[in-house]
Amino acid sequence: MIDDPFAGAHITVVSKLTAAIHRQLGDDWATTFGYVSEEYELWKAHGRMPREAWFEYADEHDLL
Repeated sequence: MIDDPFAGAHITVVSKLTAAIHRQLGDDWATTFGYVSEEYELWKAHGRMPREAWFEYADEHDLL
């Protein structure tokens, strides 16, 4: 399982692998990690607030 702590989601490896094989897209994995990286940068830029506060803030400001 991949924890995406900045978007409040957990992504299972099985679901991503199944989707990648089904679609035959090698970039499916890269896209997931790219999004996590972007979300991490947003979280840092907004002060690295606690997770629950970040979810509320990001939701209120349409950041995710």
